[in-house]
Amino acid sequence: MLMVRSVGFKTKLSVGFSANCLTLKLVVGNLSLLSFLMIYDNTSNDIGPAIPAHIFMISKFPDEEVERRLDIDQSSKSFKAETWIKNLKCAFHVEEIDVLFCSSSIFCMRSISDLMRGVRINKLRALHDFEHFAQLLDIFYPPPNELFLISGLPDLEEVPASYQALTRKVFMQNFRFVILDKAVFLNDLLVSRVPRMICESARLSNQELNIFIKLWLKSECRILEHLYLDFPFNRNLAEDVVFKGISHVGQPVTRVKVFEHAVHPFRGICPIQGGCDITRRDGTTATIVLRNDHFRMIVWI
Repeated sequence: MLMVRSVGFKTKLSVGFSANCLTLKLVVGNLSLLSFLMIYDNTSNDIGPAIPAHIFMISKFPDEEVERRLDIDQSSKSFKAETWIKNLKCAFHVEEIDVLFCSSSIFCMRSISDLMRGVRINKLRALHDFEHFAQLLDIFYPPPNELFLISGLPDLEEVPASYQALTRKVFMQNFRFVILDKAVFLNDLLVSRVPRMICESARLSNQELNIFIKLWLKSECRILEHLYLDFPFNRNLAEDVVFKGISHVGQPVTRVKVFEHAVHPFRGICPIQGGCDITRRDGTTATIVLRNDHFRMIVWI
């Protein structure tokens, strides 16, 4: 597709594993151009040599209200998944590849690893299967730029040790952006190499938040850019405890700043209203915003 390359459109390929299906979705610019749905026999847990039982091409253009679904010609069904991915990458000059993995997938980890070997992943999303997360992290090397882990683990007061080991492993890798939906602890944040983090179930006390801020103020580390912690169990974040012994300047809610790295994946760029400013000895300033159930820290670089 020379036209795609010449006009400068960014082309992305999304690869999805769910149940006995493999989905390849091609996005050019902001337009979802084509999708290929490959349905495998339920006994084909090794996706490498397997041939799809059915392949459908799905397309929907902006001026169309209903998507079109076409059964692919029989001669193309002999292609393996690896061939489809290579051909789409080449034909459409694909610059980014995202991967979505659902717990219902019948495909074994080894075959997925073989299929994606040597492919640079931009975003990995894994849904509803805690047991597979550790294996998924080992499959993709180098690590994806962005990692979304939605575990399906219920919010429990006591978090399994295996999950704590997994979160530690996540934060010690060089992801650019991480979203976790379950428990995150102070020790996870202290060893983190991730610039941007959204943690939907933080387990830090007000005193531990205070410790984290003080350690950041003493550190010369320039990794952290944006940290969002959401707290379960109707927590009340007490400003007097969180900022105890910390020099800070409160800002009115009428002050609104936009941080270019503070991008929420579902709502776009986040405006930062008010908050409290803190400054390190090297001059680096951060804004901390406390609400009843969440903590946000933005480092101005």
